[in-house]
Amino acid sequence: LTGQGLQNARGASTGSGVQLAGFAAFGGSSLRYETGSHVDVKGFSLVAGAASEKENAQGTFTRGLFVEHGWGSYSTYNSFSNAASVKGDGDTQYTGAGWLGRWQKKSGQYLEGSLRAGRMSNKFSSGDIGAAGANSSFDVSAPYYGLHIGVGQETDLGNHKKSDLYAKVLWTHQNGSNATVQGDNFRFGAVASLRVQGGAKWLHKTSENTTLRAGAAYQYELGGQADATVNGSAIEAPSLKGGTGILEVGLTKESKDGRGPTLDFGIQGFCGKARGLAGTLQAAWKF
Repeated sequence: LTGQGLQNARGASTGSGVQLAGFAAFGGSSLRYETGSHVDVKGFSLVAGAASEKENAQGTFTRGLFVEHGWGSYSTYNSFSNAASVKGDGDTQYTGAGWLGRWQKKSGQYLEGSLRAGRMSNKFSSGDIGAAGANSSFDVSAPYYGLHIGVGQETDLGNHKKSDLYAKVLWTHQNGSNATVQGDNFRFGAVASLRVQGGAKWLHKTSENTTLRAGAAYQYELGGQADATVNGSAIEAPSLKGGTGILEVGLTKESKDGRGPTLDFGIQGFCGKARGLAGTLQAAWKF
């Protein structure tokens, strides 16, 4: 949503006399997160909603509502200084809803943001925790909340080319939860993720209905530490703190009459704290 998704929601809702537009985005990713040890995650996410746009002499204001759902599987690899390594596997999913908005001046400057809230669930199991030969598992759920704020500048470069320079702040909070595993009381603390991101995109309209894009960004996680205790004793905490570089390529295909579906395809590569690939398929419809 905070990347090309909001841009497509905005593009879907423009046009003379257009009051409402629907948009949807589906994405899949395979990433490794370095956490002191590491976690391999394969996930999918879906967001769908409706947006409208109002124009005045200064610019345009887009706002909309959306629902989101995601699911995936992961494998964890934890090494400890004073204990044996622990491997585990799990499944997770989330469901939520939110609001988005974007104010853009005719000069190309813009301010955007979103709010979201929902609930996530997490199932985990490992044969390396507790009694030898026994499988340990837990199933927990907790609310999550999030927001993002972004500023940017779109500039017409001529010859059907455009640049987009931007900076964003993304914050997500997940409440803590409790579980009992083989008679031991686990307490998982709340986790707050605070990321800052800066980047640039270059767009080239190769025909009346086709736009190619390429982008580069750098993202830094300032938080993301997962604290936990067992029977009141602290566990060595993994952390997502660190930087990640992101490269992106994509293609947007609009309908010929401007009022049908708009399709967007994109792929991103990650290196650094997170490593791997992500792909998206997005669509928007004008009514």
